[in-house]
Amino acid sequence: MDNRSAIVQSTVLDPTVTTATSSIVTVPNNGCGVPECRKTNHNWCCGTEQCPMCLKFRKSFHCTTCVENGDFGHSSGSVDKQGRFSKKQMKYQTVVYSANLFKNDCTKMFSKRQSTTLKKTEVTILHDKIKLLKLAIADKNIILADKKNHLKKLKFEIDNQKSRVDRYEKRVVRLEEFTKSQSSVLNEKTNELLTIRPSLKKLIQTRIKQLICHIFTLDEVVPDNLLNEKLDVNTSSSNLTYALAEASKLTYVCGQWVDTCDAWSRQTELGYRIVAPTLPANGDYSSYNEWVSDKNRDYAFQQNFSEPNPACTISAALTYTSQLVKQLSFFLDIFLPRRPNFSEFCGNELNETKFSKYVTLLNANILYLCIKQNVDPKLLHADHTLKNLLQLLDTSVSDLGRIEPPDIDSKLCNVLEDKISFKLFSCNVDSDSDDDNYFEWESVPNVQLDSTHTQISVQSTSSVVRAGLVASTAASIASMWRGWTK
Repeated sequence: MDNRSAIVQSTVLDPTVTTATSSIVTVPNNGCGVPECRKTNHNWCCGTEQCPMCLKFRKSFHCTTCVENGDFGHSSGSVDKQGRFSKKQMKYQTVVYSANLFKNDCTKMFSKRQSTTLKKTEVTILHDKIKLLKLAIADKNIILADKKNHLKKLKFEIDNQKSRVDRYEKRVVRLEEFTKSQSSVLNEKTNELLTIRPSLKKLIQTRIKQLICHIFTLDEVVPDNLLNEKLDVNTSSSNLTYALAEASKLTYVCGQWVDTCDAWSRQTELGYRIVAPTLPANGDYSSYNEWVSDKNRDYAFQQNFSEPNPACTISAALTYTSQLVKQLSFFLDIFLPRRPNFSEFCGNELNETKFSKYVTLLNANILYLCIKQNVDPKLLHADHTLKNLLQLLDTSVSDLGRIEPPDIDSKLCNVLEDKISFKLFSCNVDSDSDDDNYFEWESVPNVQLDSTHTQISVQSTSSVVRAGLVASTAASIASMWRGWTK
């Protein structure tokens, strides 16, 4: 093989060795057949070739057959020291084979260890699960023990209830028998009540008539002009009627006859008299407020009895009316919406707001009595105090002594109630007093007592109440009469 050849071809012998492409290096000549000098590592070399593998310039190269057989050594040193390529290749193959064997052994060993670690982790996880299950079982055992104790209590209570049920069954039977017997007694009492009601109604009417006749006389006062018109119509009985009219004006006080109706005989309006004082029929009590607003207070005490002050007359009449309403509610056994107070009108002078409020409450009590006794609401008026009482006492208009619930149109009653409510609302808005509701009904606790004690207390209280009512009525009438005659 010529060392000066310009073409060098190399071929890879083994697949593990990187394949090298064929390369042709042309070395230019200077015309004399001598290769060009090259500078490598700062040294000038002549007559050398460049190795296509290590790119270094060498003097000697191997042929293609030696390269294919691997019969060549390292280009930097001697062959004996470095060794041949074929030997190194065999050594490399043995090293690779042993490395593969070692790798396989390591893989087997690692797989075993990995499986053991996995098993250990699974075992620890299972141990933890077992601990949790034990804790859950302990909690469930505690809950189960509580449930068992509760079940025992329930069974004990059920046993007690069963024993009670047996007793209650007997009691139910006794109560049924008692109910049947009481129903028959109730029917008898109902029939007895139905038979007693007419007599009771007549007794109530009789007592009320006696009350009106002997204590609280209530009649209509007709002015002279209206009376004269009636006398002109009926001339046959004019003398007797005139005498009766004149006699009705006189009252015997302190050993002498006194004319108490001069003021009304000079007026043209109709009025109603209760005992001695008179109220206007239209419910206009403004004269009381005019007298209270007058600054000359001594005027009322300087007047003679022959000309009574209209404010004192109205106050006395309203006081008698309040007492009469209280007695009527007692005989009719009716609880009034507002508890009457006798000293409201006969005490100190009242301002316009309080006076209007007390009069409205009195009218409300009278309307309540009229509606309870089945008086037609068309005949009633919210301001006509004594006229409503006369309608109540008239048995041709009212069902006096009635015990059953009233049978009246609710719309007409609502009209009266709205009028009363409006007046009370206007009075409450104008009033700033703290004791406006001082005389209202008070709530009393319902205390259960024995039947025997209740009967005794009812009998004693009824007798005491009757005696107290009679005494209070007599005392109040006497005091009012003294105050009015002064």
